[in-house]
Amino acid sequence: MNKPSIYGLPYDKLAAWLAERGFKKSRADRVWEQLYRSRVASFGGDDAGARARLGCVAR
Repeated sequence: MNKPSIYGLPYDKLAAWLAERGFKKSRADRVWEQLYRSRVASFGGDDAGARARLGCVAR
């Protein structure tokens, strides 16, 4: 399976993409923050379930 890159999506498209996969709006806020303000290369943290679900569908 070819995973799409979520980097470069405008906030509204990122939020819609995550909502389609069952994530809450607050997840879009956190992903946006990590991608564009903190400039992380990978997702860590204490929410292993969400991290695993996101990792299965995006790079």
